[in-house]
Amino acid sequence: MGIEGIDASRSDSTSTSYNDKGGNRISTRSMAKAKLKGTKGSGAEHKSEGGGGGGGGEGWFGLDPVRQHDLVNLIIMPWIALASIFTTITAHDTSCNVLIRILICYMVFDAGYIALDPSCVPSAKLVLFHHFVSILGLSHGIRYPTSNRLVAGYGLIEIHTSFMTFRRLTGIRSQWSEFWFQVVTVLIRLICIPVLVFVGLKDLWDRQLFLRLDGVPPMA
Repeated sequence: MGIEGIDASRSDSTSTSYNDKGGNRISTRSMAKAKLKGTKGSGAEHKSEGGGGGGGGEGWFGLDPVRQHDLVNLIIMPWIALASIFTTITAHDTSCNVLIRILICYMVFDAGYIALDPSCVPSAKLVLFHHFVSILGLSHGIRYPTSNRLVAGYGLIEIHTSFMTFRRLTGIRSQWSEFWFQVVTVLIRLICIPVLVFVGLKDLWDRQLFLRLDGVPPMA
């Protein structure tokens, strides 16, 4: 029996009564029961409100849709990041081609996931547009095999995305983890991505594909 139940039992055994301001007779026993009922009701309301968080209720492991999506990505992205590091360093032709196709499959899978549950990301339309453009860009490595190392190198971005997703999913903000998060942010966002963009634009220019429609993969 809980504390509330003990209090109610005591009230039953020592019940007294008195008149309120309106002259109505009130028993302390009925007051205790009403208080106990109100406490249980407020607890149920609180539980109901808690279960509705995250825009879509709780799902796997008690996670809301956003964190469910983060968990799926955290299972996949680190492997893509490791593969991208390997292909960037070794320039292994087959590995580059495989990684590009894996990235395209991941983008298609993630786009389908988001389309089925738009509440799993803050802005579904923006993310879907990003994935569409990314698939077009990744296809460049398939159409022009000599550029496959460059295109596979874009998988390095998933290093930072993995750190960011882990940080958001777990809520860990220790001094050690935050230091490495900032290091990865600088290396990837401020150094790696600008270099990839510059080399990518140069590749398009050298192939005379810059701002030309025949440089875009056919849609049909």
